[in-house]
Formats: sequence, structure tokens, C-alpha cells
Amino acid sequence: MIFQVPAGARTAALDEFLDAEGFTRQSETLIMTRGPLPDAHTPEASVEIRTDPSADWLNVWWTVDGRGGADALATATDILKGCPSLYALVRDDAGRPAAVGRLAIPAGDTAPRGGDTARRGGIYCMATLPDARGRGYGTAVLRALLHAGSVQGLDGYWLLVTVANRSAQELYARAGFRETGRYLYRQERPRRALTGC
Repeated sequence: MIFQVPAGARTAALDEFLDAEGFTRQSETLIMTRGPLPDAHTPEASVEIRTDPSADWLNVWWTVDGRGGADALATATDILKGCPSLYALVRDDAGRPAAVGRLAIPAGDTAPRGGDTARRGGIYCMATLPDARGRGYGTAVLRALLHAGSVQGLDGYWLLVTVANRSAQELYARAGFRETGRYLYRQERPRRALTGC
């Protein structure tokens, strides 16, 4: 059994109970948000933007974050296509795919919740191949997605990043994202089966 538990005083009693029951703490994750871009923002000309994930895009993302074979990739691709999205890809100087990212866009007919009429996009699937890191490709992808969201009329953005991923947090902070919440997973420890021996 696994629970996703928000951090904070409101869940302190639940955390105490899960601690007593032996549930582990895993994958603490930050929720980061930012508002719309200023009008003067310009896109990265070198970034390819599409409305569907290309084979090159999928290969970069799956190489970095994928788990499983062709069947798992096919399922993940179906999930990615489950909502309107923009897919960004940047190539290195030799023309090889280097980094990717995805902007999930709220559907135009989605009714706002709680009177909030803001349209916010989600940044997902940010991935840079290991041999292409440290060259600004992730920054170019993120800037291009934020610009594309501005063109779409988005009022802000959110993303999720693990606490352990410091380099990604720094990238997002430079782009104006700030922590607005966090959560972690609480997983039940496996129990040994009773035997008749």
C-alpha cells in the first residue's frame, strides 16, 4: 500500500500513524509554480515544438526516464497524448536530439474550480541525455515551452521535481519557479508471510 501525503502541519497526525505502522518515506517532491511571462520574452529559435511526441522526442525521454520495454513505452505514449500538449525538442550542434520537455495545456472547455478562472499549464517530461548535460539545452527547452504557453494565453505554470534533483530545481528557480508545496510517498513495508515451519 502506498499513500501520497502532502507535507505540513495538517498531516502531522497521519505521518505519526504511518511512522508507527512502519511505512517508509520516499520520493519527497516539490510543487513549483510561476506566473505568466512578461510580454518581452522571446522563444528559443533552435527548439522544435510539436503537438505530438516525435520518435526522437520519445527516444530522449524514454532513455532518461523510461522504465520497461516497447509495451511500457506504448502505454506511456498513450498517457502523454491524453490531454492537449506541446512537445519541445532541442538538438546538439551535430543535429542529434539532446533534450526534451512537455507542456500540458488545459482544455478550453474545462470549467474552473472554486471560482479560479486562471489557465495554468503543467511542465512535464523534462529530460536531457547524460552526455548533453551542462550545455544549456534544458534551459532552452524550458524557455521555449514557457513562450509557447504564453502564446496559448496561459496565466501561469506548475511542475513537480524531486527534492533530490537539485540541478533541476536550480534550472526552474532561474526561470522564476518557486516552491508552493511538497509531498512524499509513504509505502508499507513488505510483511513476511507466515509459514507452517
